[in-house]
Amino acid sequence: GGYMYFTWDVGEFETTPGDNNGTVIITDYIGDETDVVIPNRLRGKKVVSIDDSAFKDKNITSVKLNKYIVSIGINAFQNCEKLTKVDMGEAVKSIGNGAFSNCNELTAVKFAPTVEKLGHVVFGNNKKLETLDLNGNENYKFVDGVLYSADMTTMYESLVSADFSDYKLPETVVNLNGYAFYSQNELKSVTLNDGIKKIDEGTFIDCKSLEELIIPDSVTYIEAFTFAD
Repeated sequence: GGYMYFTWDVGEFETTPGDNNGTVIITDYIGDETDVVIPNRLRGKKVVSIDDSAFKDKNITSVKLNKYIVSIGINAFQNCEKLTKVDMGEAVKSIGNGAFSNCNELTAVKFAPTVEKLGHVVFGNNKKLETLDLNGNENYKFVDGVLYSADMTTMYESLVSADFSDYKLPETVVNLNGYAFYSQNELKSVTLNDGIKKIDEGTFIDCKSLEELIIPDSVTYIEAFTFAD
């Protein structure tokens, strides 16, 4: 006869069943470790997702996701004020709105090469974050503090650490993700490119120094909260 032992790690995470049999979603972190490594399995089931707000407000300093996690939920790591380093693992495809926002000490982010869907203001208001390691991801391009689509037609997000005192959109950009200029307090003037059809929700929210915005005739719709604060 023989014995097999498993380490379940059930004391650190609360979970709910995933969409597929044999998978779970982390819904809350209740552990004491500050350097968190998400295990491949819990109770023998693959950990495939981080749920909305699962780590929100937690006292963690780093996180490394496993090789099975495909989604990071809305506000999943929001307000982790001591978080300095993020490694998204190898399989993440989607990241929800505000997933890593208001992480005041965050300086290092390693993307998953598989990310293909981004929410709004994923890294919002992280004053110490100056660059993103795309880790070979071919869906995006990071230039001078701004995250674009690989073909430079969509502007997804600008880091608040970027120098936006005098900013001009690349001529190729015809789409602005919601909250694209979130909290760019030094931004004074923007001329939008002809071809942009919609100004999405909250695009210029909290741009306290904005004095001039040139809107081309191609724009036919401006969503809510575009100029809030």
